[in-house]
This record gives sequence, structure tokens and C-alpha cells, in this order.
Amino acid sequence: MTKNIIAIDMDGTLLNEQQQISQENIDAIKQRAKQDLVYICSGRDSFDIRTILKRSNLQIPVASLNGSLILDGDTKIFSNPFTNREIRAMFQHIEKLPFKLFTNKGNYNAPNFIECMQDFFQKYGEAANQEREQNNLTYLRAYEKSTDSELYQPGLLDDEELEVYKLAIYLPESELSRQFYQTIKTEFQLPMTSSGLSDYELLPLGVDKGKTYDLMLDYFHLSDTRKVAIGDSPNDLPMMAVADVSFAVGNASEQVKDFCTHVVPSNDEHGVAYVLNNIESF
Repeated sequence: MTKNIIAIDMDGTLLNEQQQISQENIDAIKQRAKQDLVYICSGRDSFDIRTILKRSNLQIPVASLNGSLILDGDTKIFSNPFTNREIRAMFQHIEKLPFKLFTNKGNYNAPNFIECMQDFFQKYGEAANQEREQNNLTYLRAYEKSTDSELYQPGLLDDEELEVYKLAIYLPESELSRQFYQTIKTEFQLPMTSSGLSDYELLPLGVDKGKTYDLMLDYFHLSDTRKVAIGDSPNDLPMMAVADVSFAVGNASEQVKDFCTHVVPSNDEHGVAYVLNNIESF
């Protein structure tokens, strides 16, 4: 009988600082998946996630793009894209910003994405956050090199088969970003979260990581199952809010640590393995 349904974030949680899954975490997931339902719940797109899992010989379900697209192998469990009307309306506010579209046909970056992002950080970044945001820029440059993205072209939104699952905008913490947040919140009333990397992640209405539990339980016909969450960033809070027990890895933000029921070793110290190997103790 499945006792636990365990949602694991990827970046900053399952992946270490070298962007790899440690052997300790791999072994722990394989062992725990024999008894419980273990799945990835990440802001990354499904192709990225499954490529990383394949390298580690892991075959578990995937809730990608913060829950906008959920897959079990090649089977689509759930998808909830933006309406074309929503995307077109939002583009009036973001087309000159460093943005990234996550779609069923690949990921698309704003023209001169990295250069545009650097310009915004230099022009609008606040001195108090300079070191943190420089670290964020370094990480985002490396992240871009590890993913396949295409250049956004005018006319892309005219494709009737295009489904947009997430829209990310990268801005430094500043008056500009606060105004943007308020505009989107007021005008569109859509879910917005952050992975903690100076990004604003806009999601379709009704989507967040917390809703993935019930979708998984329904698909796998499970009940009376304890919900477990492991993560590190603000976009993990929705799944932690509905979890029966939640774990912040040691490198998590203070906000996440304060919210969770437990703090465990960091992503470089195999925190996921620690939780999975000792799950019955919590």
C-alpha cells in the first residue's frame, strides 16, 4: 500500500550546485519509489526534466512548469495552458522585457535575451541587492547554456496549435519590478511566483505546485496517502502549504525554512536522500 506521495523540486533541491543528481539521491529515489509515489515537481519544462532523469536512469512522473503540464512517461496526465487572449494581452506589458515563453513546441527567449537581462539589471538594480543579483545573473547564464531555447519571432502567437504553459520575466528587485508585479496582479489576476532568481513566473489560472498532489492521486487511483514536499524556493510554497509534512533543504531561502515543518541537509549534502531514507521517522 502506498503510504506517501512525495513531491520533489529539482533546481536547488534534487540537483546539487553542479546541476547534477548525486548517486545518493538517485539510489534513495529508486528505493523509495518501490513503496511510495515519488514525482518531480519543478518550474522546468518537461523536456529538461526528463533529459536529466534519463541521465540518472530514473523513471518517475513529472509535474513540469509548476504544474501546468504533468506527465507519466509519454502519457499526459494534465495540461492547462494560457488562453491566446491572455498571452496577447500580457505581451503588451512584457514584449520589451527579458522574457521566456514555455510552450508545447519548445521554449522561446526574447531577442538578445542575455544582453537585455544584463542591461535591465545594470540600469534598474538596487545597490543593496547587487551581490545577490550578480550571482543570479551568473546562474541564469549557465542555465541558458544547458537548455535549448529558440528566439521568439513575431507571428509565433498566430500558431493555433501553440500552447503556452508558463511565462517568465527576469527583472532585478527594483521599482520597475514592483510596478510590473502590481500591474499583472491587478489587471490579470493570474498566479505569479518566483524561483528566487530575480524572476517572475506567470502561470495559467488554477495552476500551482500544490494542486499537483490531487491530480497525481486521481490518476494513480490512490487515497489515504500522506503528502510530502521537499523544496527550496518560494515557488515551492504552494505544495508545502497543502503537504502533511514539508522539508526545506539547508540551502533554501529563509522564507521557505520558516514555512516548512523540517529543515534537512542542503542540496550539496544529499538532502533529498536524507528525507527519503528516513521518511518513516517524520
